[in-house]
Amino acid sequence: KGPGVIATIFSLLTNAGKTGINKDEIYNKLVEMFPDRAGEGMKKTIAVQLPGRMSKEKKVSIVKLESGNYAISK
Repeated sequence: KGPGVIATIFSLLTNAGKTGINKDEIYNKLVEMFPDRAGEGMKKTIAVQLPGRMSKEKKVSIVKLESGNYAISK
């Protein structure tokens, strides 16, 4: 069994670099990677995780950029 939805969100954020990634891009990637899961549930997971909960749990600072994208601030 591979990484879960939350681990995948974190990995996408980590790889997004300075330009970040928006919630729609994350959602589209999750739908592609987890075709057996309900889309609505994954949307809720993204909303709950970004930026607050994931920042706390992963002990990183996730910021919303002016572009509306999310990025991990170093």
